[in-house]
Amino acid sequence: MIAKALKEATKEQHEALEQIVNIMDESTDLNSYGNLLLKFYRIYATLEPLIPNELLLENGFNYKTREKLPHLLKDLKVLGLSSAAENLIRFERVPDMQNAARAFGVLYVIEGSTLGGQVISRHLRDRLGLTPDNGAAFFSSYGHEVGQKWKEFCDALNRFGEIFPEMHSEIIDAAKETFSAFAECFKEQKQISITA
Repeated sequence: MIAKALKEATKEQHEALEQIVNIMDESTDLNSYGNLLLKFYRIYATLEPLIPNELLLENGFNYKTREKLPHLLKDLKVLGLSSAAENLIRFERVPDMQNAARAFGVLYVIEGSTLGGQVISRHLRDRLGLTPDNGAAFFSSYGHEVGQKWKEFCDALNRFGEIFPEMHSEIIDAAKETFSAFAECFKEQKQISITA
């Protein structure tokens, strides 16, 4: 199964990203949380519009209904950071998604990142008083359905991998590139000013 192979093949990149992005430590107050969301916006604003939804649909997966950027923009608006987001230089060095295999590799990282959503949402509610309605929509995008959504994604990914075993390396390469892109984006600007 390609999902299991991906987990093993990207372990190093995943661990490296976790060393750079510590959501709990970067959301101790509203200012640091706003900075965290702006960092995510820098890469999502570039990456998500490039996801080839039609191509994915042809291969059994509908990402359009799962887009994260609307939730991120909602949170930034609630926090009064819409103009700060518009003025940010977007992170452009994202993986290409010229075929479904590479798109699935990118989505492995994006969809996998939602798994901690319930823990993060509780932290944001308890620490900052935030809910999906007042600033925590991005990290709560699937709510209690996060496990089911991950299973549905993995099922589609594994089906694709069974039909196209020759494309496993492309899926893995794109996932590794995505982890590296997120790490590079967060390292590039450790503290984004939201006062400008």
